[in-house]
Amino acid sequence: RQITATGRVVPAANSQALVAPPVGGILSGRTLPRVGQRVVQGQTIALVQQVATSSEQAQVRAAAASLNLENARLEADRRTASGEVEGARVRLDLATKEAARAQRLYERKAFSERQMQAAEADLKAAKAAYDAAVKRLEALTNSPSITAASRGVGSANASYTVRAPLSGYVTKVNKSLGEQVEPGEAIVEI
Repeated sequence: RQITATGRVVPAANSQALVAPPVGGILSGRTLPRVGQRVVQGQTIALVQQVATSSEQAQVRAAAASLNLENARLEADRRTASGEVEGARVRLDLATKEAARAQRLYERKAFSERQMQAAEADLKAAKAAYDAAVKRLEALTNSPSITAASRGVGSANASYTVRAPLSGYVTKVNKSLGEQVEPGEAIVEI
């Protein structure tokens, strides 16, 4: 015996998924799954190519230019700090020699105690200036370069991979390759 009837298949709760991307763009990829095709959880359903507007592309270009400018500033600061270290080293050498000469002259009673103390104070100031210049150069040398970040800026266009949230069979295909899809708009039903 056989009964013929018209009906509608309704999936069990939590066993159905509308696959929709969180971003808008144009559907691309090799192929979309067909109705009745089995898909596995995590399988790539489609790629959504996001095409940026001219204002978004201009913002990306401005960000890249800003990063390049900041990188040039950092490199200039490193060169300046290197020169400051060299100048401070020369002043420290001179102050060291002058303090030693003042000590010898003071011992021979050719220099006053005040002159010797002034030479020692100059030596301490030169040493502090040299140490500060070295620390500044070390800080600038150890700071990360911005070139790695500027490489990542590149383009405002991007792609988003749409994956199957669960395993099952495709019951409906709402879009085809090359079509525009909006955020949250269903591509397929599983």
